[in-house]
Amino acid sequence: MRRKPTTEEYEIIVQELREFGSKELLKKINPDNVLFNGVTCSEVSDSPNGKMITYVEDDLIDENGNPYIFEYKYYDYMGILTKGRRMISLYVEGFYYLIPANGTSYELVGAVHKDVDFDVDKAKSVKLPTPMILDLPRDTVREVTKEDKDMIRKAYNKYGKYTGSKIIGGIALGLLFFIFIALGYIFTAAAVVDADSPVLFIIVTVIAVLLLVASIVFTVIFTRNSHIWLATRKKYIRKVMLTGTYAYAAPGMPIPVGFYVWDGNNAVHHTYAVSFAQIVLDKKAGYGTIVYMLTNKKDINGNDAFGNGVFISE
Repeated sequence: MRRKPTTEEYEIIVQELREFGSKELLKKINPDNVLFNGVTCSEVSDSPNGKMITYVEDDLIDENGNPYIFEYKYYDYMGILTKGRRMISLYVEGFYYLIPANGTSYELVGAVHKDVDFDVDKAKSVKLPTPMILDLPRDTVREVTKEDKDMIRKAYNKYGKYTGSKIIGGIALGLLFFIFIALGYIFTAAAVVDADSPVLFIIVTVIAVLLLVASIVFTVIFTRNSHIWLATRKKYIRKVMLTGTYAYAAPGMPIPVGFYVWDGNNAVHHTYAVSFAQIVLDKKAGYGTIVYMLTNKKDINGNDAFGNGVFISE
């Protein structure tokens, strides 16, 4: 069962990570942010992406008592893996890692699986992308509430770091207003001058200046709040599990965001193409992170290439 390690167990895990040279993981891990569980290897197979481990995790079973099946990329530090070999799963701040059980770490999960002749009935077991998907609630779609809108605004203020784009957009919109007001002023002022009316010329000038100031204020407010306004107009909200965000798309091009949702007992993967302003996520968000997704449609069908989704970290 997934649980928090004791002080002694934590030291065993840290020592094992040191032996593997897992420097990046050692920087992330601490006694308060890690959970662990036992894993049993079912097989190691080849795939177009390299060797993959098929395994089950202790006590992760469906309503019929059958273990869920998972896959994980094989790494050299895992050593020789055969059917029944025990491993350790680590959950650290939304991330998931597998490490082999060696030496003293065997005592954390047991050197031998409880079934001597370990086997998995693939015909009965459901294959899922990662154990983290089991943390994703099922059937959570609902209509957006006032509390949700408050959460959305807070998320944009906290994670919506679009300063550069806002400045560029604000300048462009401001220049457009300036051109229209300037042209209107020039033609109107010219007509007033021809009419030889200095008072009317002053009135026209004051109006032009007021319009320019108003356009500047409107531009600042619009570029600051337009993304929030569009997000709060979405009708439905649900929780999804990210499989990645791709922030290196060409400027102005849609950014594909992959995510999982539940469809009955199956985890179904989708990809939505969205703009930069529709990704309002904590910088730590990545594969396995559960976030909110806003849509105008209640149902999710296939992939969406028209920017329907907005992805929000709470």
